[in-house]
Amino acid sequence: MKKERKEFQFKDLSEAAQKRAVRDASAINLVEDWYKEITDAWNTRLQKEGFSDIHLHFTGFNRKGDGACFEGKLNLLLFLSFHNVRRMVRSGIDILLIRRVVKDNIKVKVDVHLRAMKEGASVVWNQGRMFVRVEPGVKIPEFLDPYTRDKIGAYVLNRCRYLSGLMYEDLKKKFDILISEEMVRPFLEAFGWRRRYKESGEYIPDAKEKK
Repeated sequence: MKKERKEFQFKDLSEAAQKRAVRDASAINLVEDWYKEITDAWNTRLQKEGFSDIHLHFTGFNRKGDGACFEGKLNLLLFLSFHNVRRMVRSGIDILLIRRVVKDNIKVKVDVHLRAMKEGASVVWNQGRMFVRVEPGVKIPEFLDPYTRDKIGAYVLNRCRYLSGLMYEDLKKKFDILISEEMVRPFLEAFGWRRRYKESGEYIPDAKEKK
């Protein structure tokens, strides 16, 4: 005689089985654009520092190679106007250069491309490129010699790496909250009657999901 399969609702499961059900359903709150609020905020933040045409990238969150980075175009005038002059001088950039770029409204553009790898808890940067260009019809000023551009470039890239690290932290915090038991369990308790489980807490997909 064929043994009848027993099915349970979430509220009928044991505590151990509920924990398994919660763990298995950890991605239930990860809707398609769960990260949009954070990436929109970072788009705004980067624009304030002089970036435009911004493309944000991230992977996550618990595997080797996970990380966040962005590509974009940087208006050096806006960037230098935004940043702390003392910090830039300490990094080796001439204060007279900063003042001249700002005063003369020199619209130097910087294309920034970053790629990151995450290993353990730290972010390891394996690639960062910067290309200096100017608005059409404008020549690169003579005082922006290769040495000076390298100095500015190093500062820009370090800033971009720092910002990318913060962006990754913001995304991971949101991700960790969404998959936490505190967020998943209330959902299953409220809508668990729509789902069926084995006694062990294993979810039983319906006919549509099986297809």
